[in-house]
Amino acid sequence: MFNTYNFNMQRFNCLDHFLPSGVLFDESVLSVSVRHDTDNISDHDPLVMSLTLEGGVFELTGRSFKERITWCKANETNIHEYRHLFRQLLGTI
Repeated sequence: MFNTYNFNMQRFNCLDHFLPSGVLFDESVLSVSVRHDTDNISDHDPLVMSLTLEGGVFELTGRSFKERITWCKANETNIHEYRHLFRQLLGTI
């Protein structure tokens, strides 16, 4: 367990955490350590996690647009039409 917080060099706790997935932890974490730098004036000492990650090849695609309802711009007619459509669709279930 790492102490990452100290109060006046009298109380010590582990307050800071990394929460990786099980797969990431099992396959990629090389080490975890705490940096106790003398020029750090904070009560918190930073955690350092070293990982080994394989780089994959990514293919970039164009941006895609997904139409969404902008409720802040809807007027009473839009809301009425939406409610009517919603009731119709619920009725088909």
